[in-house]
Amino acid sequence: MTLREKNILSSIMRSQGLKNFLATYNVAASIALAVATITVIIMLVFNVTKLAKAGDNPQERRAAMDGIAVCLICFAVLGGIDVLYAFLVTFILG
Repeated sequence: MTLREKNILSSIMRSQGLKNFLATYNVAASIALAVATITVIIMLVFNVTKLAKAGDNPQERRAAMDGIAVCLICFAVLGGIDVLYAFLVTFILG
């Protein structure tokens, strides 16, 4: 990253406009992330019960395990977004 890019990024992070935006939409963004996280947890429980119901059928077990894998990947991505958003809000809003 060049010095010019660092200066641009620094001025964006310290701008009053970004602070106003985060102060205004902080609750909405937190609610949206919470709803997405709860949805992934519900889908994970659904896929675990689907796996339990599959019994010895290999096709149903594979579909359930794939669903569980997708849910866990989505959960990890949402967790990363949550952490980045928390750092951003803490850094900008203090």
